[in-house]
Amino acid sequence: MRRHLLALCALPLFALPLLAALQQPDWTVSLRTIGPLRVGMTVAQARRAAPGMLTTGAVQANCGVLSTRDEQVHLFTRAGRIEIMRVYGNPRIRTRSGIHIGSTPQEVMDAYRGQIMEAQGSEGVPTLVYVPRDAQDSLYRLVFVLEDDLVSAIFVGSLPHIMELGESSPCYNGG
Repeated sequence: MRRHLLALCALPLFALPLLAALQQPDWTVSLRTIGPLRVGMTVAQARRAAPGMLTTGAVQANCGVLSTRDEQVHLFTRAGRIEIMRVYGNPRIRTRSGIHIGSTPQEVMDAYRGQIMEAQGSEGVPTLVYVPRDAQDSLYRLVFVLEDDLVSAIFVGSLPHIMELGESSPCYNGG
């Protein structure tokens, strides 16, 4: 009897990691989303989509920054809506094609064959920009920032805002 009682008490301990995993959103990156967050959402919608996971950062000139508590995802807002999102520092967050922080430029080129444009960020930082072929996606981009020949950040957003990244932009200066 005691052995069965002990096994019954231990069961919830083994189930905790599974329950925690089920409660965590899928943080896959796409043209419009990072996990449960979507370009165009209001700040209130983002807080509901990721309850208890977002903190508020600086707000200036009608622009704001939210981030996940672990500082791995940043949301850049204007007039209370998400315009650009950034993944920084977390190699477990991947695009649908498997690209993540730490991927090489060749891996990005292979994953998005024929749809990558090489560019320089506003501060001269090299970037690879995914340009979708579908008409319904034509206003969205994924921007892969390169540092030391590896992906160091992934940005998600719509034109023209996604191409305004850098210190010269009052809303998108890196958080």
